[in-house]
Amino acid sequence: MADTEIVIGRGLAALNHKQGYNSFLLYQLKHIFAKEDSTGSGTIFQAISKKDLQQLQLIVPPQDIMKEFDTLARRYDQQIATLTFESRKLAATRDFLLPRLLSGEIEV
Repeated sequence: MADTEIVIGRGLAALNHKQGYNSFLLYQLKHIFAKEDSTGSGTIFQAISKKDLQQLQLIVPPQDIMKEFDTLARRYDQQIATLTFESRKLAATRDFLLPRLLSGEIEV
């Protein structure tokens, strides 16, 4: 899931679950592609085509199970996004302060 707004252009696609269960879709696709990018083709990195996607066999559980999974997973996805954002802010602060501390420009 993208954590910022991005432009979808040539060679890049976006997927959404038809009923909005995007966390369910994300983890199902992660499971499928966890085999070291075993699906798809490419020279620098593995790529997957529309045809490859259409040939994937996905599990389609009953609606209530999908909804419950998505509700639970979405909470974790939101926490991961929050912690990733905080980690990036802390890294930027470190990168800003560390050279100044080492040079003596600022003191603690």
